[in-house]
Amino acid sequence: MAFSSNTLAALKGGIDTGSNLISATKKQKYGYTPIQNDPTAAPAETLYFTIEGENSVKFDSDVTDNFLENNEAIQDHIALKPVTITTSSYVGEVNTRIEGTLGELNNFVEEKLTVISGYAPKLTAAATQALNSAKQAIATAKKAKDAIGSAWDKLKGSNNPAEKKTLQQTTFDRFYTYWKERTLFLVNTPWAQYDNCVIQSFTATQGPESETISNFEVTFKQLRFVEAYGKNKLRSGRNATQAGGSKNLGASTPTVSSSWKDAVSKYASGLMSDIKSAWG
Repeated sequence: MAFSSNTLAALKGGIDTGSNLISATKKQKYGYTPIQNDPTAAPAETLYFTIEGENSVKFDSDVTDNFLENNEAIQDHIALKPVTITTSSYVGEVNTRIEGTLGELNNFVEEKLTVISGYAPKLTAAATQALNSAKQAIATAKKAKDAIGSAWDKLKGSNNPAEKKTLQQTTFDRFYTYWKERTLFLVNTPWAQYDNCVIQSFTATQGPESETISNFEVTFKQLRFVEAYGKNKLRSGRNATQAGGSKNLGASTPTVSSSWKDAVSKYASGLMSDIKSAWG
């Protein structure tokens, strides 16, 4: 069975524009993983967006300006602020994401098929074009079937109130809970991985075009922790050159201070004694 280019274009256009539904493959490498306080607990589920949007990492510092008598400024202190990571991504009700173990298996198969394809026999240009057309037709038809079925399931809802939450609501609930509980995250970005990050702010926005897509803008801040130094801890830098030595001065007993009433009574007694002496 052959499909004309016009038929394929019409199918693809109808699916892409129909019902304003979103269809995308998530990027597994840009996840947001909650850090468990209990090392014996099961690993927390990593948060993924349907479409990973814009990512940014900000490095900022405060540099002091001290002005001298000749109106020149010197900068002698530089304070490095914590790193902040911001992502603006989307969550849609209909998508092609493969969750959990199936998602890992899908990635494995795709990688292996890419390697194996190098050993496959070469096909003629006509055969390759025919195979690509058939593959595109099958994928388009499957995409249409899945999209229509998923959209219908979302629209008709469920008889169980616990199952009526949409993917957007579930994502919102998870971010709200993690923000409220001050949960730490392991954040993966296109450039580096950052641990001990907390949600500084998050904004959920749903535009007027569709009720099946929401934008989530989340800002993480990387936390720093103080480490206590003992007397056996090695010092370095200015801490080593400027640290003063410790000296044991022993125990001392503080002097008990008298109350203001005792002080006034003592002053009055001395004053009366002076008056008596003056009058003989």
